[in-house]
Amino acid sequence: MKPDWLPDWKDPTAYPNPKDTTTEQWAWEFLRRNPEYQSDYVLWKEAHEGSYQPEGEATHQMFEELNRRIGLHKKYGLYAAMTDPARSELDGVAHLSAKYTNSLFYMPPVNGVNPLEHITMVPTSHKDFTIKFDLERPIKPQIERAQTLLEKWQKTFKEQGKINVNNQRNSVEMYPSFLRVLDAEASEIGIPEMASIIYPEEDNSKTAYAVSKKIRNNLKAAKKLRDSDYLFIPS
Repeated sequence: MKPDWLPDWKDPTAYPNPKDTTTEQWAWEFLRRNPEYQSDYVLWKEAHEGSYQPEGEATHQMFEELNRRIGLHKKYGLYAAMTDPARSELDGVAHLSAKYTNSLFYMPPVNGVNPLEHITMVPTSHKDFTIKFDLERPIKPQIERAQTLLEKWQKTFKEQGKINVNNQRNSVEMYPSFLRVLDAEASEIGIPEMASIIYPEEDNSKTAYAVSKKIRNNLKAAKKLRDSDYLFIPS
């Protein structure tokens, strides 16, 4: 269901100006459009307002669910609290950064041997990695070893076709267009109409394929920022 707070995607002035918008604000603009975040916010709010009242006798599973809801902000890299997605700005205590998430990077063992001395690891997938560093030991050499091996595994997985690596950061100048295509799609607008409104200067009748491809690429990049890469905008 389309959120009623979405701006009019046809109006470019309804979106933040790249010249005076902070990186954290851009991250929030993408995150608040994430449907999963919107649903989780409702659960988080219920837990913190005390309105989460499971029926029947209290069980261990119920308390686990309550604790899960209370900590949902960590899932999205938010510090201390979740913000209502209808708000155009983060709550004062809800700072946003990859360093606040509880899922960072993981380096799998090589031939069953932990390649990162003094680092505890939890297996996930070839795309998502988590590393826990030992704070009682020097941090810098741990980070250097982690970076070296992360880059090695990234290269390996890329060569194997398991991941796509994009080393070019999207220009902030494109962010308003990215938000507009997300909002247009949420409004069930088709690609041709998006192209005609967002790129009116281009002859859609003669370059329909080229313009449609541009919209599709924008949507792909926008969804990646909305669903995961928003965390790295404030970095």
